[in-house]
Amino acid sequence: MQNRILAQLSERLGRDFGEPEVLWQAAVLLGLLIVAWWCARRQSRCFGAESLNKALFPLLGTVFVTIAQVSLAPFIHTAFLRLALVPLCGITVIYMMFYVARRVFSRGDAEHEAGALLFLFEKLVTVIVWIAMLLTVMGIQDDVVRWMASVRFNFANAHMTLLSLASGVLWVCVTR
Repeated sequence: MQNRILAQLSERLGRDFGEPEVLWQAAVLLGLLIVAWWCARRQSRCFGAESLNKALFPLLGTVFVTIAQVSLAPFIHTAFLRLALVPLCGITVIYMMFYVARRVFSRGDAEHEAGALLFLFEKLVTVIVWIAMLLTVMGIQDDVVRWMASVRFNFANAHMTLLSLASGVLWVCVTR
């Protein structure tokens, strides 16, 4: 199953990247990301928080790519630009969420400990989101979820699936 999925993915990527529309979109995306990076670097002196500075580049990239995608949609297919919005939005949300969390939880005597825990949690959430985005882009997230639901095991007297265990651990981490 996995070889079939990877073969189909590589075939689609090879076919799509030979199309002039995708090449134009890739060039527009690269140009917009360079402009977003430059603007974020120039504006980073205005903000004092590192997390907010980190969020500025993907936020500007999201805005610029959205404008380009909407502007170009009447003329060409913009699937590549729409696809690029997925990680840009995801990264922006992660960095903004942790900026707010640092502002809320990093007060008082336990500031250093809370900062270290937030840093660790930020890295964990980032990895999970990147994996989820990768599975979504590859089109295999449903297959992975079905596989996780099919892996069953017993823990004491309880019957669990890998999916229920992963969901439970994630919810405990989020609500803690």
